[in-house]
Amino acid sequence: MTTNRPIQTKEENSEEEIIWCDVCLKDDQKVEAIVYCHDCEENQCKECDSMHQMKKFRNHRRSDPKPIDTF
Repeated sequence: MTTNRPIQTKEENSEEEIIWCDVCLKDDQKVEAIVYCHDCEENQCKECDSMHQMKKFRNHRRSDPKPIDTF
């Protein structure tokens, strides 16, 4: 499956790559991701993950966030 994912980037003056929430990036917001949903194929921040745990999506498989190049 090919998706148009935004490019993950390193923050200036940082040696560690920050993985951004894919949902927030669609709204031009940079929020650090805390979880990856395997079913939606998206990295999600704390707020998006909380909303995601509602009835319809609560059984989705989740793990640590993933950099773009591991999809």
